[in-house]
Amino acid sequence: MTASVPTEMGVFCAEYTQNGLCRLYFPRGKKNMKDNSLTKQQQSWHRKTQWAVKAILIGRVPPALPPLDFPTGTVFLRRVWNMILTIPVGTVWTYGKLAWSINQPKATRAVGGA
Repeated sequence: MTASVPTEMGVFCAEYTQNGLCRLYFPRGKKNMKDNSLTKQQQSWHRKTQWAVKAILIGRVPPALPPLDFPTGTVFLRRVWNMILTIPVGTVWTYGKLAWSINQPKATRAVGGA
């Protein structure tokens, strides 16, 4: 199920599974996203998603995040995504540092793609 997140930077599109937020699409020009009917649980997650996106865009730490669900992706992709979740707010890591942190120092470009 999908739902829009309107911001001053454009409309993001959040996609949910039964387990949580699985994708967040960034604004792309005039592309319109179709909102679907969300379950009550997904509506709660969507409110958290909206607050989080808006907080991040103004440089603040989000008060809460919805549960995240990575239903697809290789083991490598999931390792990268889970490592990204450990990066402290306000810090910057290079793709190289991420690659080293998952014990794949030669996978810098693959980490960037993830």
